[in-house]
Amino acid sequence: MTKSIAMNKTWHKYASVIIDGMTQWTTRLPHFRRIPKHLDSKDFLDVHNMGSMIENVGRFMDFNYANFKDDANFLVNVLHRDILRIQEHRRNGDGENSYPMPEVLYVQLDNVSTNKSKLMLAYAAWLVHTGVFRKVKLNFLLVGHTHENIDQMFSRFSVRLRRKQAWTLDEMIEVAQECFTDGVICEHTEKIFDFSSWFDGHVFDCHNILAQQAFKFKMNEHGEVGMQYKQYSISPKWLPETPLPKLVSTPPVAGPGYIKPIPFTEEGIEKLEHTLQALKDILGTKLTEVHEKFWREDVIEKQRHLTAGGECQAPAIPFQHPEKIAIERNATLVRLIEAPALAIEAAGAAAVPAIPVRIQRRIDRAPIEVYNGKRKHQGRAQKRAEQYVDNAQWEVTYGQMTVGSFAVALAVESENDKFAFRVQLKRSEWSDPLYLVKVEARYPSTQQLQYRYFQPKKHTDTKKKHLGKQLASHVGAFAAPPGHRPSTETFDKNEIVLAWNVDAKDPERSIPNEQYAQIVVALLAQQSQTHAQGPR
Repeated sequence: MTKSIAMNKTWHKYASVIIDGMTQWTTRLPHFRRIPKHLDSKDFLDVHNMGSMIENVGRFMDFNYANFKDDANFLVNVLHRDILRIQEHRRNGDGENSYPMPEVLYVQLDNVSTNKSKLMLAYAAWLVHTGVFRKVKLNFLLVGHTHENIDQMFSRFSVRLRRKQAWTLDEMIEVAQECFTDGVICEHTEKIFDFSSWFDGHVFDCHNILAQQAFKFKMNEHGEVGMQYKQYSISPKWLPETPLPKLVSTPPVAGPGYIKPIPFTEEGIEKLEHTLQALKDILGTKLTEVHEKFWREDVIEKQRHLTAGGECQAPAIPFQHPEKIAIERNATLVRLIEAPALAIEAAGAAAVPAIPVRIQRRIDRAPIEVYNGKRKHQGRAQKRAEQYVDNAQWEVTYGQMTVGSFAVALAVESENDKFAFRVQLKRSEWSDPLYLVKVEARYPSTQQLQYRYFQPKKHTDTKKKHLGKQLASHVGAFAAPPGHRPSTETFDKNEIVLAWNVDAKDPERSIPNEQYAQIVVALLAQQSQTHAQGPR
């Protein structure tokens, strides 16, 4: 794309952008090589720098104050501006002839929640739906990655700042522009669009996106935009085979409105006043009228206006829709290699670097399904239950049933209903009736056990025989009815949920917290396995 444009006849079909944010502590104002002891850096003005590198276009830095959250909506605003920058570069072309608009967009982002958001997925689907791109691919770096090329851009800026002083935003921008011989374009962001509200009600809600590192958006023959995902960029195939729909309907053509800037607190403005006065005392004549005008008019007065309930004084910028690509939908296109693993394999095993164990574990993790619709509640117990299903850990063997041990069994006999109780599996779901029994004797030849049934002394709901965790773990929560004899029964592992050994002198006769949690997990595991097997 960048080195062999003259030789590569398909370079114009693709556009690539990488976006990342710089550490805010580095770009606070005023910036000194060494902070004077009379200044408290806690009172400085927070300035956020969001950087973009667009292949074959250039470097960009978008600066903003703390009036806007560093969230998914802000990132989508940055990407939207980058797309407009790409298209402006293509329109300008070589100065005489314009370049064709790109058909495929590649976006590289860090794997954090503000980047990998449902809003970003919705925006990518909208770009394909409106014909701006034929295909959009999002890729997120693994947690624990080393560095990427945009980090080198920030590094040069940070190194330069160590030797320079910048008391205004314009001076900080000048320092950034000095760092690169081929230049960097810097802008001050004072207004951003509310993409979140714009897309509200127009996209399908999807879940389990955090486990995926790559997403692809394309339009099918029916004109519907579908989303596919891969756990890793080197995974062999895109899932699911039938892409998930993303857009319910098209957002209003007029475009999104603006987000109202977050006003500073009165205390925050007072701190800026103190900072300005300290700068006057420390710098003296070095603090020029330009510096004072920046702090007094461009920062303090504007922020005080917002705090008093006034509107943002920055000029309004109409929402600009990116241009559509002028190609036929079914045109033959040169495709890039979908699986970089093939190139690694062709280079030979010696070229493959060693992968850290913690990252290899993530690579070996089983794929997680992304789905549309309502969120399926899955607590910690449910996740452990799925592991139990995989390993069949919930099955209790005859050898685990020792004399003196306790066990929780499924209630299968109506004559013993007075001993039954239920435990809570989910927020509004309770188990089938259970028994707490104690093994009095074992008969290995016939695989029979002699049980003594224990009756709960108290229920959280006596009518439904619900037994909460606190009551179950209470000392003496269960008692053996007087005169009730142990009964000898054939052991059936499908009836035993959990068994555990106790000290022979332990008089508590309760279900310990750990065992209670394991009972819930075991029952959920049985439930999951039953659903997986289906009706017989």
